[in-house]
Amino acid sequence: MRCERHGLAAGPDGACALCRRGQRAFLRAVARRHDPARKVAIVVVGVVAGVVTFVLLTAIFDTQ
Repeated sequence: MRCERHGLAAGPDGACALCRRGQRAFLRAVARRHDPARKVAIVVVGVVAGVVTFVLLTAIFDTQ
């Protein structure tokens, strides 16, 4: 049995290794998008980077 899309040997479900790889990548991307811990981590890192940038700039340009 061959995959209709790629012409490679297919498993019992009719999908070849390339089709399965694409399906797994898609499912990982969808799962990653809905991860609330990832969103919180990105926000925390952004806020910390902003604070560090502010502190460094005020230390550099402090003219007192």
